[in-house]
Amino acid sequence: MHAPSRLTFALDGGYASLRGEVAIDASTRLFAEHARGSVVFRVFADGALLWESPLVRGGDAPVALGTLALAGKKELVLELDPAGDFAGDRGNWLGLALVR
Repeated sequence: MHAPSRLTFALDGGYASLRGEVAIDASTRLFAEHARGSVVFRVFADGALLWESPLVRGGDAPVALGTLALAGKKELVLELDPAGDFAGDRGNWLGLALVR
């Protein structure tokens, strides 16, 4: 996803948790250092912020979400917020898994 962006998913309330990692897309390593991206990832459920990453820059190691509780939740939102000039702001949600 390129920042700014937001994905919304309807849940049926039957998921226990979400886990995975986030990172800037590896393709940005081809860019000049100042254009490799800088973003903040956020996860919301039913309008409440569940998780927010630190500032993630191109070339940084992936950041784990941990296990985010989703029991009874009806809506999941994945948000990518630009934290700079939009150059290289390509965020990846890695290995996301919804667990029942």
